[in-house]
Amino acid sequence: MAEKGAHLTSSVLTRPSIFELIAQESLAKTVHPAVKKLCEVLAESNPGKYGFLVRWFEELYLVAEFVLQRQYLRTKGSSFSEAFYGLQRSVSNSTDSKLPRRKLQLSLICLSVLPYLRRKLENLAVKYKLEEADGVPEKKNYPIGTRSFVITLHSVFHAVWESLVLMQYFMYMSGKSLYHSPLLRIIGISLIYTDQESEGLPWSSLKNCVTSRDFRSLPGVTFQLLRGVLSNSFEIFAFFLQFLQVWYSEHRQASVTSLPIPSTPQKRKIPTVLPVSGYIFCYRCIAEYVRENHSCPITHYPASDEDFVRIY
Repeated sequence: MAEKGAHLTSSVLTRPSIFELIAQESLAKTVHPAVKKLCEVLAESNPGKYGFLVRWFEELYLVAEFVLQRQYLRTKGSSFSEAFYGLQRSVSNSTDSKLPRRKLQLSLICLSVLPYLRRKLENLAVKYKLEEADGVPEKKNYPIGTRSFVITLHSVFHAVWESLVLMQYFMYMSGKSLYHSPLLRIIGISLIYTDQESEGLPWSSLKNCVTSRDFRSLPGVTFQLLRGVLSNSFEIFAFFLQFLQVWYSEHRQASVTSLPIPSTPQKRKIPTVLPVSGYIFCYRCIAEYVRENHSCPITHYPASDEDFVRIY
């Protein structure tokens, strides 16, 4: 009985709660729309100079996230959001605190590549749904039924995936599984509390190099210092994002009637609002223009299919 109780106690101490795990997942999902909004603001300020940030945002974000997650996985054994909440990745039957190379590569695919593919599929499905609702014919160079297949594939994938995630949550809370995520279960990685105290910035090492005039280790210490400063700045940025998310959720109920009403052109068939500029267009006309130019025809602000709000 004592041995069993000790085993349960040790497992509870190193087992994060489901709330911490969901919180770090929420942080990871918050970064993408926040960075996207920042790129849209830059593009609106200067479409000619920063317009490419909106047109190629998903690809640029994939590269940036891949580099960031790779750095965190190599140095801390966790993703960016996991490190923010004091968690690290652990492989069963392994005493090494660092992730094996294969596990690191699989983690990179799950953290950056798979979310990118999922967002691309979702955007494509939304685009096809809008075209199908407005009776836009399919492109001749695509096989017949491609649009319906993509829409069905996205719906089925979303339903199956969310069911698996919910099921894995229940299994983790009931203690029947070490993994809270289906992806982590597939690659064999669980999350535990980090067993290393925060190292902080190596100011003392830098001071010793200068006082002792031993400059041979100065490049290494300087690199560690810059890496620590960069890592801390990312964590401060993550805290700022969390603050903005809470602040926005509390103030999103503000009345839109106090906003100025822009002058609008004459309404046409299927009137559609483009929120980035406030103008109303014919849906088929504005959809065709935005898909070709990725901007509002009047203000030239960056726009996409996701911005359309049709009025019925």
